[in-house]
Amino acid sequence: MAVLTALALTGLPAVANAAAEPAVDWANSVTGDLGTLQVAARADAGIDSLRAYIVSYATGQDVAVVDDLTLHSGTTTNGVWRTPQPLQLDQLGSYRVDVEATDTAGGFAPRRQAGRLTYLVDTELTLTADTTTVTYSRRTIRASGVLTGRWPDTREVKPVVGGTISVSNGWGGWSTNATTSADGSYGTTVEVDNSAFYEGMAFVDATYASEGPYLRATADTLQVTATPVKSRITAQVSERRIDRGASVVLSGQLTWRSPELGWQPLADTGLGVGFCVTEDYCPTSVGYPTTDAEGRFELTVTPWETGFYRIGYGSPDVFVSDAVGQADIVVYQPVEFTDFTAARDPSGAVNASGHLQFDGHTPWPIPVQVQFRAAGTKAWTTVATAPNAEWDGTGYFFSATVADRSAGEWRAFYEGQEKQFRPTYSTTVLVS
Repeated sequence: MAVLTALALTGLPAVANAAAEPAVDWANSVTGDLGTLQVAARADAGIDSLRAYIVSYATGQDVAVVDDLTLHSGTTTNGVWRTPQPLQLDQLGSYRVDVEATDTAGGFAPRRQAGRLTYLVDTELTLTADTTTVTYSRRTIRASGVLTGRWPDTREVKPVVGGTISVSNGWGGWSTNATTSADGSYGTTVEVDNSAFYEGMAFVDATYASEGPYLRATADTLQVTATPVKSRITAQVSERRIDRGASVVLSGQLTWRSPELGWQPLADTGLGVGFCVTEDYCPTSVGYPTTDAEGRFELTVTPWETGFYRIGYGSPDVFVSDAVGQADIVVYQPVEFTDFTAARDPSGAVNASGHLQFDGHTPWPIPVQVQFRAAGTKAWTTVATAPNAEWDGTGYFFSATVADRSAGEWRAFYEGQEKQFRPTYSTTVLVS
């Protein structure tokens, strides 16, 4: 019996899945062509026809019925249909769109709200200027442009007359209104002062707010830059070459170039001073002097190595440039001979030796010259050179042996380095 039941069941026909009824997903105006209606719909059997009703929001009455929607993209099972030409309505405005759909299998989606028809004038606004660069003497630009509209019924582009254009200078908070003339053009003078700038850049914007059947439009932003007048810092130190530990006076003047009066002092202005060893290495902040009525500043400093003082001015006014000044200085590091001896050995040669001492900075190599002056003469002669004094625990030791020299005076000489160590002599030793 169980087998017969199974056979009987397998002999029954399968039930087919029912095709989905047609559905309308949305309806609206085509972007850039607002008088053209488009509808998105789908149906497993394929859409056979669509009917759209254009409904007044004010009265709730139909103002048009659209039956000529044709497939624009996709397929009949899932696609977008459009009217071949813009709709011809008596009045501009926004309208509700209801849509009903029928598929090829006779399925029907009754009328329901599907979207909105924006039957308005699509506006476009341009913005240009006589210049996009302002200067210390000229802080305005002449902005102008044209407002046009594309009418939804004819697609015709025409000037929008009497439109109010809001023009502003962005961060500066300044704005004004201009009205379009018979050809849709407008123009106004825009202030672009220091407050309009942020990180060296200013912007000018123009906007048309929606008025009646005209949609809102915004022009491409104009970018404005400033060409500043020059400023400069002159600086010097009271002594260009000093020994480490000595102080000098760093002084100078901050001026700016007035278009009318030439170079003028920048008074009561803060500066920043740093000490630099190289262009890329400025390890020490020295101070923040303020200029006097003549734009002058002064600072007592004690440099510890050779380098330069960099003085910087960051202008708060975009119409006056930043400035950087520099004052070079050479600082000689301490070096001395702590001892020097010279004595004749049994062979008659003279053995000379001694120690050099450095404090903090030590060069390499450390060549030391041994010099001799014969008795009764004035001229010193280098008779030997130790190529490199070596550390021996008490100092940098050097030695040299010189043969065939008569009685006279002996000394050691370290020639130094131009910007680091002064030339240094040892004490003099008499060898008979």
